[in-house]
Amino acid sequence: MGSISLLFIIPFLPFFVPASATIIAPYYIREAFTVLIAALLILIYYRKTQTIIVRMNLAQVFMLVFVTILICQIPFLDSYINYSFEAIAVIIIGVLLSVIIFNLSVEAKDKLFKIISKAIILCCYIQICICILQLNNIGLSFSSKFYSFDLTNSAIVHFNLLTLSEERIGGGLNQANNLADLLAWGLLANVVNSINKNKWHLILAYFTMIIISIFISLTFSRIAVLFALFMIGYGVVIFRKEKCIGKQLLVHGITLSICILIAAKGYFNFAYANYNVNTNNHTSNNARIETSLNMLNNLAQGKSSNLSASDSQRTTLWKRGWHEFIEHPLYGNGWNYYSKYLFESNIQAKTKPLPQLALPMNAHNIFIQVLATTGILGFLCVVGFFCAALYSAWKQDVPKQVLIFGIICILLIHSQVEYPLFYVQFLYCLFILVGLSNNKAIYSLKNVKLFKLISILISTLAIWQIIIGINYFLILAQLKKPANYIANNPLHNIMIKYQMAANPFWSYYVDANFAEKLNFDKITPDNKKLFDLTYNASKNVEEFTPFPGFTIKLAYMEQLRGNTIRSQELINKVLNSYPDFRANLRDSISTIAKGNPAIQTSMLKQLDAKP
Repeated sequence: MGSISLLFIIPFLPFFVPASATIIAPYYIREAFTVLIAALLILIYYRKTQTIIVRMNLAQVFMLVFVTILICQIPFLDSYINYSFEAIAVIIIGVLLSVIIFNLSVEAKDKLFKIISKAIILCCYIQICICILQLNNIGLSFSSKFYSFDLTNSAIVHFNLLTLSEERIGGGLNQANNLADLLAWGLLANVVNSINKNKWHLILAYFTMIIISIFISLTFSRIAVLFALFMIGYGVVIFRKEKCIGKQLLVHGITLSICILIAAKGYFNFAYANYNVNTNNHTSNNARIETSLNMLNNLAQGKSSNLSASDSQRTTLWKRGWHEFIEHPLYGNGWNYYSKYLFESNIQAKTKPLPQLALPMNAHNIFIQVLATTGILGFLCVVGFFCAALYSAWKQDVPKQVLIFGIICILLIHSQVEYPLFYVQFLYCLFILVGLSNNKAIYSLKNVKLFKLISILISTLAIWQIIIGINYFLILAQLKKPANYIANNPLHNIMIKYQMAANPFWSYYVDANFAEKLNFDKITPDNKKLFDLTYNASKNVEEFTPFPGFTIKLAYMEQLRGNTIRSQELINKVLNSYPDFRANLRDSISTIAKGNPAIQTSMLKQLDAKP
């Protein structure tokens, strides 16, 4: 089962998305490959292995109970239940894989552990190489053909694998904080691999420690400060039990702290090719860390300190998530329904407006997110899962404990301000670590045939769905031409796309595709059917995910339908949600309604009419 280590490589794979051709959806190749590989491993395992009994640990039982809660939520959901279907399927497959790993022999687990620790180090170096390319503005991209609805015009879409090179390095992940998270795994794996080594291996380990710490600091990720503090604290605690491991953790944590402080002072800014040297050696990048450190210092001294826009955004999201929980305390408002209720009048009245013009789909705190979407029942399951996972990891022998306990803690720390565990590839790594623990089982399933049948059925359905899903994604993103398209007949072609909505996994994505891409200057007999289709899709999407762009687009369509009162209500809704962004909303209206000057003028007057 050494191939399971492939799932630890996937989070490090380059992120790519075809620029403006994509639909609004969290469906990327890495997520698909993660589930696909996990499902295939489950099928291979049960074909080659004769299992008499299936054992589960406490963390796995908690997660299965959590899935049961999600299933019980479905009858109460009122729109786009595909999100719950997707979450249920993904979590079940991850837990099944975790159970398989838990039932492996101790020798097999130890072998898998060694492979994973080495794979993490290798992948960190691959990401560092990608970062070096980014820092030197060396591009890496490939192209694909983009098929328009009418098939009369096509374009070349470029996939850029090295985004974020001008501001903060993101490696191949397109997200600086996620890169810092994964590179922190590399430091933990480096601690494990440095134990009982000869002189030259130890020199290599220290070189790895320094180079990884430098590139973590070059992400200018403030969460990395907490990673460093965790490693130092963990090293102090474990030093009494294992002096060698404790010493290595302290050295790694202190080295990372020093690199972060150097970055905060701007002495690593030269690494960026577009950096302009000035007397203060100061940029917005290192200012992020320096400002946060100053803020913590002020708070420690009892002084007031203003939050940055991103920090203020997070605190507002946390408060609104808490009020969503108060509204639905028992079972929550529905998995992934956080954004739908974010601007409810009774919730909005209790918190300040969002300081950034964005609609996050997540509360940026795993516990608040779970409280809001699954209530106290789901929250208790998730807390129980983490407590059981951490306790089990702590009971492992060193150095195995360092990697398992350390990565779980890194993910948990990161999850307090963002949502790494809502990426499938991160979540499955967590499930693998939970399965690697050699703790006692609390539940044993003797009806193995039924368990195997369910596992094989779910895995087969998942593989089939992914094959269909990737094909649909390419079509929806207009990167693949369906065989039954007709040139110069966009209505026919779009109706073919809309038929994909019959698949519950794609209903929201199809509607979002239309709401984002199709624009109308006026309603005519020729386009009325398509307009009505797009209007209904836009209305459903705006209700579920009230992005400002969707709401303004719906207000414009209401104007085309002659419903100026409803248009004014929608514009007022956006202004109530984002009162500090009137100028941005004006630009959005000007862009959306540029093909109809009369309606453009009317909507701008509606915008100005709101005090």
